[in-house]
Amino acid sequence: MAPTTRSRAKKLSSARRSYRKRVRSSTCRKKGPAACRGTKGCKYTKGKKRTFCRKSGNTRRRRR
Repeated sequence: MAPTTRSRAKKLSSARRSYRKRVRSSTCRKKGPAACRGTKGCKYTKGKKRTFCRKSGNTRRRRR
């Protein structure tokens, strides 16, 4: 992997911040199975360790 320069570190921290903001403000968070399935744009997912509610679509960061 490329060495972390100041500009790269800034870009990474910005990406991390925007991801956190997006995830925390999601309407799907902290919902139970029934509420999750009833909410448009959310789906109840099984992971390796736990089941949880998440958005059904992916969000991509735009590159300039």
